[in-house]
Amino acid sequence: ENLYDETLEAYRKAAKDKGTNLVNYVTETLKYEDLDAFYEFLEEYVKDTCKREMILYYIARSENLNYTQEYYEQEILEYAEGFEIKELEEAESFVDYMYGLDAFKERIRLNYVYEWLGNNATVREDITTYVNDLNK
Repeated sequence: ENLYDETLEAYRKAAKDKGTNLVNYVTETLKYEDLDAFYEFLEEYVKDTCKREMILYYIARSENLNYTQEYYEQEILEYAEGFEIKELEEAESFVDYMYGLDAFKERIRLNYVYEWLGNNATVREDITTYVNDLNK
């Protein structure tokens, strides 16, 4: 429920930033038929996001993946660079104000797992896949 509310609030803010309300934003800008169609999309999006994050957390736990202090500093400084912030303490303060430092650390952890997967995934040639030819 929290992710749903946070995502909905982000869309409301985007609408406000565009000088409109949520209904007009989702129908005119995002091209949904109506608000109910947008809510259906949002619900599916949140479910899919939760599933992906659960898989990533499982992989992180199973592989005992934890980012290093060096990785953390690199990620937070890289993010803060877009706001012309170059010092770690200032970057942490800024991120804490904007998102909450713990939430940002979770984002870094998930990014770390994505990178680990990209670096460690291999294609196995001994596995065949089933192709369903619908034209037959």
